[in-house]
Amino acid sequence: MSSSSNTPVSLREESLLGSLGTIWARSAALCALVPAVRVCTGRIPSTEEYEMPYVSILPGSGSSAGRTDKTRMASLAVTFKIWVKESQVSEGEAIEAALEDAYCDRSWPYKYGRVLDCLDQGPGIKVQADRPEYRAWEINKIVVVKLERRRRPLCRRGASSGSGTSSASSTSTSSASESSSGSQP
Repeated sequence: MSSSSNTPVSLREESLLGSLGTIWARSAALCALVPAVRVCTGRIPSTEEYEMPYVSILPGSGSSAGRTDKTRMASLAVTFKIWVKESQVSEGEAIEAALEDAYCDRSWPYKYGRVLDCLDQGPGIKVQADRPEYRAWEINKIVVVKLERRRRPLCRRGASSGSGTSSASSTSTSSASESSSGSQP
């Protein structure tokens, strides 16, 4: 997806992480730096299997910001872990810049609602991995996505319109009478 194109409708059918991966796969600028086959959501299975550079997209913790009768607002930190060879730190910085262009200050639909905004949290945190089997840089780029999630309708089995109450809304008096009547679970 180029920065000037509209978001494809098929993102509506994907989870949040799926939509993040699809946006990467549709960005010519990002795929020129890291092919979509080297981008995964979740943890990388084994570093020996992936040629650098590669990226993993990891969700962090979220917080609820409010709700209405039909939607719930939330914020979620997402970390893009960019791995490059020790000699390619400038390439990692280019990936980080292309990532900002593709995701930040954008909105798009996803399966459970809509990303209202994707906020850049500043420069990525660079950590140098110095292991005998490989020497590399890990750049942790954090963004915060502001989400509007659709609330799921309550399932009301056996309730007719306007009549009857669920057991959760029963009064303590009716609960006491049920327990004294010897009803079985």
